[in-house]
Amino acid sequence: MKNKILILLISFTFVSFDLNNNSNILIFDSKKLDGNNISAWFKNNGSFNRDPVTGNSGFEWPNGTDKHLTYASGLWIAGKVLSDTLVSITDFVSENFPGYINADGVPAGKDDPEFRTYKIVKGDTTSADYMNWPVNQGAYLDSLSKPFLPGMQTLFFCMTDGYPESHQHSNPLKAQIQVTSWCYNSVSDPVISNTIFSEVKIINKSSNVWTDAVISVWSDECGGEFIAIGCDTSLNLGYSYYQPQSPQFGNIPPAHGFLLLQGPAKYTGNTIDTVYSFIP
Repeated sequence: MKNKILILLISFTFVSFDLNNNSNILIFDSKKLDGNNISAWFKNNGSFNRDPVTGNSGFEWPNGTDKHLTYASGLWIAGKVLSDTLVSITDFVSENFPGYINADGVPAGKDDPEFRTYKIVKGDTTSADYMNWPVNQGAYLDSLSKPFLPGMQTLFFCMTDGYPESHQHSNPLKAQIQVTSWCYNSVSDPVISNTIFSEVKIINKSSNVWTDAVISVWSDECGGEFIAIGCDTSLNLGYSYYQPQSPQFGNIPPAHGFLLLQGPAKYTGNTIDTVYSFIP
């Protein structure tokens, strides 16, 4: 794919600020999405569910109980580019930095505090993140041209794998990745109150086509207990569940998973076909 945009809509059922020197000041910023029964960390290098302060599990459920499920999660992308196979991964470390790819194909923004993790909360229209909602980075507005806040909270950040020094396994794909995550809290709908939604928009900003591209969510489900994992390919669902007599959860241990709601559109070759896509 060349200069194409892929949008993944993923359902996750289930400010720290640190500086690292890397030629310039590298700005990492993490915030919690905790507006319903889940409390989960998101970092502007694509890492999520890992506590950036302690390095331990950061996906808390139920919210406020100090009981944790997933240890760490992140986005993986791979594709063939010319004669090479290039990858961009986020697991315990990330090959993404905050920022973007400019018009010259050069990565920028890793030392710019504007490329932080933005968080807005229902009822608060005076916060710095609400007042400076980064539409120029790809953050959504609603139908009233206000920051996109359909439920209790919304997070947004923009990152890229375009920096060669961030890579351990290959050259950069030159992907620009915009992540929007949000949550609802409904007394009448326990499912939606135990769900985080994330849209991942992936833009190929290189001059080369990606072929046979694979996009996936990696997750370390080890939360300090014995667990089992599985998948249901008919539902596009990957899941894990805890042992009976769970040390954290007792006789009714939970299950949680990643549900792919929408993948990239595929061109059929028929010019009269129409693609319908959900955009917040």
